[in-house]
Amino acid sequence: MRAGSPFPTPNTVPLKDPKDFTLLGRSIPHLDIPDKVKGTARFGLDVRLPGMVYAVVAQCPYFRGDLLRFDGTRAKAIPGVLEVFDIPTDPNSTNKNTREVAVVATNTWAAIQGRNALAIEWKPGQYHDESTESLTAQLRAGLDAQEYWNSTNTTLNPDTVPAAKRIESIYEFPFLAHATMEPMNLTIRLEAGRCEIWSPTQAGRETQETAAKILGIDKRDVTVHVTFMGGGFGRRFGVPFDHQALQIARRIQHPVQLVWTREDDFTHDRYRPACMHRLRAGIDQEGNLVSWTDRIADTTIIGQRDPRQAQAYELGGALDQPYPVQHFRISYVPVESGVTRGAWRGVEIAFNVLSVECFIDELAHLARQDPYLFRRRLLENAAHPIAPRSNFDGTLADPARMIHMLDLVTEKAGWGKPLSPNRGRGIACFFSKTTYLAQVAEVTVDGGNLHVDRVITVVDPGRVINMNGIRAQIEGAVLMGLSAALKERITVKNGMIQQQNFNTYDLLRMPDAPQLETYLVEDGRPPGGIGEPPLALIGPSVGNAIFAATGKRLRKLPFQLNEVSS
Repeated sequence: MRAGSPFPTPNTVPLKDPKDFTLLGRSIPHLDIPDKVKGTARFGLDVRLPGMVYAVVAQCPYFRGDLLRFDGTRAKAIPGVLEVFDIPTDPNSTNKNTREVAVVATNTWAAIQGRNALAIEWKPGQYHDESTESLTAQLRAGLDAQEYWNSTNTTLNPDTVPAAKRIESIYEFPFLAHATMEPMNLTIRLEAGRCEIWSPTQAGRETQETAAKILGIDKRDVTVHVTFMGGGFGRRFGVPFDHQALQIARRIQHPVQLVWTREDDFTHDRYRPACMHRLRAGIDQEGNLVSWTDRIADTTIIGQRDPRQAQAYELGGALDQPYPVQHFRISYVPVESGVTRGAWRGVEIAFNVLSVECFIDELAHLARQDPYLFRRRLLENAAHPIAPRSNFDGTLADPARMIHMLDLVTEKAGWGKPLSPNRGRGIACFFSKTTYLAQVAEVTVDGGNLHVDRVITVVDPGRVINMNGIRAQIEGAVLMGLSAALKERITVKNGMIQQQNFNTYDLLRMPDAPQLETYLVEDGRPPGGIGEPPLALIGPSVGNAIFAATGKRLRKLPFQLNEVSS
């Protein structure tokens, strides 16, 4: 465009015909892969600056506990340890009295050994007696407590309207850690009134604003270099490691790199919420949904600050389930916990969609109908819903597209073909962020052993930008979701997290990985979301496959074959 020329208006710009695209819709190699394979890519922990020192922080192991007293004498005697001092746990909090202890050294090993040598005592907080058992009891009590919020399309109680058959089930989900391969870290240099930060962050602007606020400088004097990150998944939004690093940097006269150990990362994470669903439904003689109630009790993320916002952020996949119901009601109860919660890939859809899609399977079994055909028939009826319910983001699923996804995935999976003994297929479908998905999983259950053999996923994400990137997102999400469904669980005892490393927090391993088949349906719609939606289906598709193989319905994550059904 020539200098001084007016900008064209959007409705007059000639757009390139899709047949002439040279990048969009193609499989474009990621430019960072060669450096990562060769080990030359620079992650946050790889940052090195002239004169840099290293820091670790001793943090209270108790939820909302505090520092009682400490003696840094023995820590300072460790070779390489430079300074030991306490800092506020949260410099932005109105309570400035809660403290933790920073140890600064010439290398990370000396800093860690110095921290280990601290004579330190902690004061338990108000949640000192919290445990997994007490939280489970609270969640179950929440299923019958006074609801905080509800959404309904009827003036009647769905649980009491006439129905030919009824069913009730409770689904239970634990806290989960992020377990990123690179622990939390941040590197800071303060010089001549300016702040320079190197961070593997998911929120560079927020890091800049936090630094300006804590240091009392203009944010234009803060530069944030976003490095590669060894896993994010919603963990790298800065709290509390950015607060710690900034306070340490302000105290010392050197560039400093704050490093969390693996144990720090597991015991001071921002965990995915624990949750329970109690679903009740009634069907008529033809298997149509007459009634549906879903009571959700969970340790909400947003609700930590304002429970009134929970319905807007944490009911996706439940409030907007796509199946037409004559009498529908969903209600919510927040449950208090000392466990810090935060974003975890997919967040609410990771457990809400499992509850809905496994319960739909239960209803198909109650109606003595094939799970695929049962869903298909319900969605055909959804073309003229009795009372449309708005999705939490204002977008409604197109039933015809959902049906197309189901038809395609069953075709690719060979849905009607018989399987050998001890094997089963399960199906699930979902719509989120304008992306449509369906999935079939095949499992083998041999005695007490479970193996997921094959996972077929079809996705309609709208316009495809990078085919290679989309496939990577889908398959990575499937494996992460499978790990959560089969392996992962955070437990609590005496107001503390129990899992401290990978020896007590199990993850999916390479021999556990199934054969993955991914099919994309491209159309002219605007691009939809792809980072989170694929994670939601693997749990219910596997759970439904386990039922098909064994006749046993598992309703508690992680799935355990010896689970006693509720």
